[in-house]
Amino acid sequence: LKGQYSHDQIVNAIRQILSQLRSNSTIWENNAIAAKVEQILALSNNRTLVTAINATGTVLHTGLGRAVLSRLAAQAVYEVITGHSTLEVDLESGGRGYRQHHVRAMLTEYSGAESALVVNNNAAAVVLTVASLASGREVIVSRGELVEIGGAFRLPEIIAASGAKLVEVGATNKTRLSDYEQAISPQTGLILKCHPSNYKIVGFTAQPPVEHLVELGQRHGIPVVDDLGSGAIINTSKLGVADTRTMSDAVTTGVSAITASGDKLLGGPQCGIIMGKAEIISKMEMHPLARAFRIDKLSLAALEATLKEYQNSDSTVTSIPTLKYLSRMKSEIGLMAESLCAQIQASKCQFSIQLVDSQSQVGGGSLPGELLPTVCVAISPGKTQLSVSDIARALRLNRPAIFTRIHNNAVLLDPRTLETEDLSEITTALEKVHITEGCATQ
Repeated sequence: LKGQYSHDQIVNAIRQILSQLRSNSTIWENNAIAAKVEQILALSNNRTLVTAINATGTVLHTGLGRAVLSRLAAQAVYEVITGHSTLEVDLESGGRGYRQHHVRAMLTEYSGAESALVVNNNAAAVVLTVASLASGREVIVSRGELVEIGGAFRLPEIIAASGAKLVEVGATNKTRLSDYEQAISPQTGLILKCHPSNYKIVGFTAQPPVEHLVELGQRHGIPVVDDLGSGAIINTSKLGVADTRTMSDAVTTGVSAITASGDKLLGGPQCGIIMGKAEIISKMEMHPLARAFRIDKLSLAALEATLKEYQNSDSTVTSIPTLKYLSRMKSEIGLMAESLCAQIQASKCQFSIQLVDSQSQVGGGSLPGELLPTVCVAISPGKTQLSVSDIARALRLNRPAIFTRIHNNAVLLDPRTLETEDLSEITTALEKVHITEGCATQ
């Protein structure tokens, strides 16, 4: 191993193994210790951010990076990252340009908004919006919309970090227009409508239409902001899934601004999109936080290319992976499942394999509760001594890493989020799964 790793790396790996042996009172042969040392060194030398195959069926899997970029978007990122770019230069004059110009025209065209601004994610978009419009003042929000987003970040904390004071109105399940009106005071700076995109309240519920909030805001001279969460350009009902509000739907209500994520139902890179009245957007652009939250050139290149995909409505659904996965029919998924099943059966694997009907998820805090019919390949240990957890772990440690889900004592492979070339990769990975020292490894 000295030819591949430094002395310190090898010593540290040996110490890790010896510590494990001492704590477990285990005795191993030297060859087994050496094999484990080599395994630790190999893992420590690998990059941890690697390509993954998403066989979970969750279309917008936050842990796996949410939206997969289209080929056009990926190519745009590659071109920008491998050379200089026209990020902030005006081609006509040769003078200083503005990075927002690369996407602003398309965003306003698709949404009908007067202007647009893009930052690094939607949480930043909300912070910038609140800080620009209501810092030192009050923000009115319904109690049923005080959401917690991933990583335990909560809307009340985001509002506080923006320098504003939260005013809660209504109840968890019901908030009326009168609740908002009674909360208005000389200190009110903003009415914030927040879409609870990662949960759903059903039953005895009520919320006033956004248009009514806009009318209320106009009477009192208070801006109304609509945080969509998942930013969609086309209605997902056209994809065969639940209806959702698009960015243009939000703009037509007359709100001062809307905020949305770019890496959810839009199908683009991580970013936060703000659209609305030109005067409001201009105010946000001048705020110091706009610089701190600005979008980087790689995400901007990907977003521009993704937005261009929407110019050709005939191919948008097939060219943007998120839309393609959402719109896949059960019959198409079934054919992919049959193909994967046949490949695994023709391999050296000794697992039990069967096709099972199941359900996929949208994920990413989008369309909560919406389940999509699918057909999965169910892998059971069969004659092997592996557990389903062993199989799932071994697939995760494969390169590329393969992520699955476990249900009814079987590893499920959901083709909804797979490409055709992934099927052979999965088969090869399953062939390599074996037992070493009682643990599943590669």
